[in-house]
This record gives sequence, C-alpha cells and structure tokens, in this order.
Amino acid sequence: MARLQRELAQRENLRLVSISVDPERDNPQILSRYAERFHTQPGFWLFLTGEGEAIRRLAQEGFRLSAVPASDAVGKDGPIILHSSRFVLVDGQARIRGYYDSQDAEALARLRQDVKKLFRENEA
Repeated sequence: MARLQRELAQRENLRLVSISVDPERDNPQILSRYAERFHTQPGFWLFLTGEGEAIRRLAQEGFRLSAVPASDAVGKDGPIILHSSRFVLVDGQARIRGYYDSQDAEALARLRQDVKKLFRENEA
C-alpha cells in the first residue's frame, strides 16, 4: 500500500482505504501510529475502524472477503483474526472492479493498470 501511495498520490478522486478487521486492538491511536510509520498522506490513505460485527459484515457481504477469528489461535495480543490479503478496487459508484493479491507482483501490476483504465473511463 505504501508503494501504491507513492505511485498514485497525484491522482485526484482516488483514495486508498485500510479497514481494520480487529477493532478491539486497532483503535484510532494505533491506526494513527501505523499511518505515521508508513508516511501516509492525510486524506489520501485512510485508516478506518468501527464496530467488529459491522466490519466483518462489510468484509464478507460487501467485499466478499474473509475476516474471521481463528477458533483456537491466540497471539501475544489476543485472538488472531484471519483475513484476506487482497486489495479491492472500487469505483465511484461503489462497484467492485477487481481483486488483487497484495503479495503477487503481477496482481499489483494489474491493479495499477486497472486504476489507469478506470481513470480513462471517467475522462471519456
């Protein structure tokens, strides 16, 4: 995401959004520190949190991504949340335009191309 921010920050009408799937731990102060660590541009890369069940519902029903507690897994800070590592490209009409594996360089190249394509569509 930090690399995407550097590459795409000049684009108006584009936002990067990270949504915590663990709001019990990821409070606004924690998210703020995370944003600082990655030198995010305020207003361009947003970090959101909310009520846990609403976030899980948004992830699963809205984005069609997994975000569930691991039944037996516990880390040093509490239960582990299993969640998708995919990025989702959403257009200005809230339509999902694509899914991209954040660990796959080819998928991220497709994401960059799809963002450019979406901007060309909007300019037409």
